[in-house]
Amino acid sequence: MIAFMVFSMTNVGYANTNPTIEQNRTVTGSVVSAEDNMGIPGVNVIVKGTSTGAVTDFDGNYSITVPSNSSVISFSYIGYVTKEITVGSNAQINVSLESDVAALDEVVVVGYGSAKKETLTGAVEQIKAEAFEDLAVGSPALALQGRTPGLVVTRASSRLVTKMLIFLLEVHLLLME
Repeated sequence: MIAFMVFSMTNVGYANTNPTIEQNRTVTGSVVSAEDNMGIPGVNVIVKGTSTGAVTDFDGNYSITVPSNSSVISFSYIGYVTKEITVGSNAQINVSLESDVAALDEVVVVGYGSAKKETLTGAVEQIKAEAFEDLAVGSPALALQGRTPGLVVTRASSRLVTKMLIFLLEVHLLLME
């Protein structure tokens, strides 16, 4: 009988000290611009302290799995102030991001990275989408040829299905006085 009571008390003690296991759950919502209330596509939605993340769709909607009610979701996008929200018991969290005009310095993205416009060294060629609207070519690489100085586009063979080779020629100038 004493063994039964010890066993019963052990089980009671175990039941009281067993922590509650929280289940992963899904949080959905939308991210809109505070200026025009339009959905923002491509916003990074990340659960802080984890590697869990999502990106908003074309209309600014997202769905993400969070491990607990105490999870914090971070919403970030270039040109907007990052916002962090604790999930709590919410199954849907809608966010309005405000633009951060002060953080928008002109940045140029080049083939080997990115740089601020004022610190960029070298030549940068910009081709707008309008330059390609009326072209009847089968590939974007062929559309670039002739519009970018020093760009040569060629095929490895005469077969149409062959991959294209794109070369950007480096031009050296010797200045003589």
